[in-house]
Amino acid sequence: MPTETITIVLPWYGAETAGGAEAQARQLVQSLREAGVAVEVWATDARDARAPLAAFYPRGLDEVDGVPVRRFPANLGAAQQWTKQYGFEHPIPEYNLLQSLTGSDALLQAVAAERDQRRWVFFLYAYPTSFWGAQIVGERGYLVPCLHDEPYAYNSTTRTLLRSVRRVLANSVGEQQLICRLADLPSDRVPVVGEGIELHWRGDGAHFRREHNLTGPLIFFTGRRDHSKNFPLLLAYFEEYLARREPRATLLAGGPGPLDLPPALQSAVVDLGFQSQQAKHDAYAAADIFCMPGLLESFSIVVMEAWLQGTPVLVHGDCPVTVAHCRQANGGLWFRSYRQFEACLDRLLDDRATARQLGSQGQAWVRRECRWEDVAQRFIAAVFEE
Repeated sequence: MPTETITIVLPWYGAETAGGAEAQARQLVQSLREAGVAVEVWATDARDARAPLAAFYPRGLDEVDGVPVRRFPANLGAAQQWTKQYGFEHPIPEYNLLQSLTGSDALLQAVAAERDQRRWVFFLYAYPTSFWGAQIVGERGYLVPCLHDEPYAYNSTTRTLLRSVRRVLANSVGEQQLICRLADLPSDRVPVVGEGIELHWRGDGAHFRREHNLTGPLIFFTGRRDHSKNFPLLLAYFEEYLARREPRATLLAGGPGPLDLPPALQSAVVDLGFQSQQAKHDAYAAADIFCMPGLLESFSIVVMEAWLQGTPVLVHGDCPVTVAHCRQANGGLWFRSYRQFEACLDRLLDDRATARQLGSQGQAWVRRECRWEDVAQRFIAAVFEE
């Protein structure tokens, strides 16, 4: 087992910190620790991207679930010393973007002081902690970018960051392909480490249906109920589907955010809001189809959770990550237009044998590929392989 310390660097870290990548980092850190790797976390004292830029966690040395955490004062952007030392040959808007995001000069100064004593893994591609940290440590640095196919990904700063570290660790094959294309990197510089999920959850679909007094076909969505997950498109397509097919299915809408429904959907959509983990897995198990129309994904935990309960998934054909998952697992279908959405729903609702087979194949793939123990071993190999 490697004896050199891995230091995970990200803007925020803690039990109260929200965010998918932040939760991924916490689970990965625990898995590395359980694998016997010396691991430490460096972050700011801010809470997360949804909170004000103010001290939330105690500065200095802390501990989270037995893991040492060093927290530094947060500030926007980075001091002029980094631009002077490493240069900044990028468009002004890209510089201004970096300056507008959570960073920490104190953290970067500490990274510079201990540059050669550790292996550094930076989380989240858009933040100053990753961009300047990678310039400081160079070949001793690794990046878990959680990269989406979004406008920021095409910035020249992103290309510079991706090419500055020794390896970029991808969450999925779709993300790997995007990274290689954007930065012109060979695939061996971008290993697919993957991401794990908690595999112990067992959903009770019958209990869920009784609790909510639901019968008939159910389509489930959970996530942010806004444009970031393409939720308005799902509502529009589902409204059209009901108009053409009559009320043959109910849409379950879980997750945070307001739910503003047109009159035609008032009786066909159930607002589940924020759910406990058990309630969410009960909903997966109760659903006939799980639909995730999001385009900006680097992994999609909810797709994996749906498959864990044996539920087939329906994703958007313009999201390379979730489509690649469906191809690899042979666990779902995808659509690019309303007509394709309609055809996919009809197929999955009318051909129950095919739907069960897709869900079963997805379940087997998740149990095989999403064990945190295996993710940790792939991570260790990627970081310590010369």
